[in-house]
Amino acid sequence: GWKLMMNGSPIWSRSFNQIWHQTFSSAGTGKVAAVVSPSFGRWTIAVDGIPWPVSVGEAVMPPVFSPNGGRVAAAVKDNGKWTIVVDGVPWSETFDMIWDPVFSPDGAHVAVKAEKGTERFLALDGKIVSLGYENLWPPIFSPDGSKLMLRTVEVGAYSKRIAPVGEMIG
Repeated sequence: GWKLMMNGSPIWSRSFNQIWHQTFSSAGTGKVAAVVSPSFGRWTIAVDGIPWPVSVGEAVMPPVFSPNGGRVAAAVKDNGKWTIVVDGVPWSETFDMIWDPVFSPDGAHVAVKAEKGTERFLALDGKIVSLGYENLWPPIFSPDGSKLMLRTVEVGAYSKRIAPVGEMIG
């Protein structure tokens, strides 16, 4: 198996079939997350060497830490559908395509650009919260995390909308 090492010493005590996309928290927490294969043909995220309980058979994208380093999310693909897994818990909503998750500044919310068929949507905390768009850029949280900015193309026209997060999650 593979081990994560630094300067010749193991960082994690456990080995895996594969370890990819090692990502360090930028919040100074010292946490490390990576895409790992705990068993042949299965993939998940491990945080500080502890794999998430959920694994998939197709793809796990590189892990994304929340700004405070306390949470981790990743886009995953299983059975031909994409979703987001946050702290080891998968969203129930699935998509044909999904982009990297974006955390609010306090780490309380996760937003993502997603696609079903030919339409793009905003998903927030596991729920679709927007109408379908021709195009949608990745969401941007305000510095205090209270609002989301959406940049979209609807009926061929560019639009920018800023909405309170509280209204979106109901």
